[in-house]
Amino acid sequence: MNQRSFAAGLWGVAVLAAFLCWWKLGALGFLGPDEPRYVQVAREVTGPTGNLITPTLLGKPWFEKPILLYWLAGSGMHLWGETEGAARFPTAALAVVGVVLWAWWLRPLESARLALWSGVILTSNAFIIGFARVATCDLVLTVAVTASLVTFMRYEFRPETQGFRRYLYWSGGLVGMALLAKGLIGALLPLGIVGSYRLFQRKSWKVIDAGELWPILGAGGLALLVAGIWYGPVLYLHGWTFIQEFLIAHHFQRFTSHRFHHSGPWYYYLPVMLGGMFPWTLFFLHGFRETCRNWHRLPARDLFWVLWILVPLLFFSFSGSKLPGYILPAFPACALLTARGLVNGTPQESRSWLTFAAMTLLLLGVTAVGIGWWGHHETGPAGAGFFPWVAIAVILPLGGSFLIWRKQRFHVDRTSVLGFTLTGWMVAFIGCAPFTLFPLLENRESFKALSLAAIQAIRPDESFAFYRCRKYAPVFYLSEKVECCDQDREPNRFESPPEVRTFLSGQKSRQILLMAPQAVISDFSAVGWKVTPLATQANLALLRVEPVEPLASSSPPISDRQSQFRQGHGDAGSHLQRT
Repeated sequence: MNQRSFAAGLWGVAVLAAFLCWWKLGALGFLGPDEPRYVQVAREVTGPTGNLITPTLLGKPWFEKPILLYWLAGSGMHLWGETEGAARFPTAALAVVGVVLWAWWLRPLESARLALWSGVILTSNAFIIGFARVATCDLVLTVAVTASLVTFMRYEFRPETQGFRRYLYWSGGLVGMALLAKGLIGALLPLGIVGSYRLFQRKSWKVIDAGELWPILGAGGLALLVAGIWYGPVLYLHGWTFIQEFLIAHHFQRFTSHRFHHSGPWYYYLPVMLGGMFPWTLFFLHGFRETCRNWHRLPARDLFWVLWILVPLLFFSFSGSKLPGYILPAFPACALLTARGLVNGTPQESRSWLTFAAMTLLLLGVTAVGIGWWGHHETGPAGAGFFPWVAIAVILPLGGSFLIWRKQRFHVDRTSVLGFTLTGWMVAFIGCAPFTLFPLLENRESFKALSLAAIQAIRPDESFAFYRCRKYAPVFYLSEKVECCDQDREPNRFESPPEVRTFLSGQKSRQILLMAPQAVISDFSAVGWKVTPLATQANLALLRVEPVEPLASSSPPISDRQSQFRQGHGDAGSHLQRT
């Protein structure tokens, strides 16, 4: 493949990545527990009264994650407004740039065709699409770790090139960026993969050559210099408080204990990795098997790719806390082995590849119909327009692949297989996401609608808190009224009416809005409190509660930000039920 063809292919990869990462990027409210918290921290860090060094959540220091994500998301909101799309855009843009650079960097190490198809597979697997569309640290860490490892490979496998040591220094600087993205894991993963590779490849404990010592120390110094942009000032300002919360609690205790309630079995990441590679799961298993067929005589480069997958998989399998995003840095190597199994395969494997494509599209159809049925029951008529898209996404590619499979006069090549699989996936994604998947996620994982209902209902003298639950969407959407913090440095959560009364006794208002499970209304009714249900979403309710005995009240002015939300979000969402 000549330079012009490769450049055209690279543009194609960029367009595909941009569409998958940016299409309807702001259509969903902030998801899960992490995204609304992180975006609120980013808003405070880059706001007019913020501090670019000290991250805060609702005005209190917040040292769960490093600063890079907050700078990125905050920059997006500073440029384009405080919206979901603006906060997510820097992460999505970084994903697009990372995929293009991945394909470009691979060309000197592998064939041009393999590099391009690896980029296509990387940008179109379910995990990369999902994490590129949320403002969390995992995608930022993955891009930094990937860049560091690929530049190290340029150093390791191209030593004859003049000035090759510059790649080692680049690798060190990118490790510093990974440290800014998610803490110590940004250095542990690259060092673990590189160290394991040299250990197995050389079959000796001598993993550093005599002439490499000073360049490696220079790369390490560059990593510390880049990371020190933030770690130095924050350590100077907060000292032991930062070390105790950031390093001890959110690094060592997170790895060695179940303190943060994210436990899982030892095999947790096996189904996560296989599911995350969809729709390329079967092709990945084929490529991994072919690469490791002669595992005791693996070429050095293949050994590096395999260890890039196995080291994160094994490391996080031993962690006390397990979340799906932890394994994301292994996915570039998974994409490469997947592409290798397809691009470097033999013509005799064509029928097997088509079988994989047919099985993938059939599984896609079954899954899509299942999600559609579930979403239709969850969200009502919003999912009705979804089913014609399923028919198009499944029947046409599946029927086409079956026809070519049966008719031997048609030429079957790897491009056809990749095209069928990608076409079915793209059409299903375009048709499924807005009609069923997004409403389902909005109802189950984002409580934006309930938060906006609270903005419309809240009185100037009221506060907002959580009761026997803690959903973090109000931390962003209702930040001016959310009370912070409890003993865990989290937004206030109450467990009983006496705790609510104690809180109200120190306030100027006698009533409070609570987000609570619908079943707990009886907790307050049983003790004679007045409870006014305002709205429900999924299994949660928005309640106004006040004790029988009157308490002092006053009426401070409502914030400008909430006034803007009242004007711009009159409809709290189609799945929100008013009481």
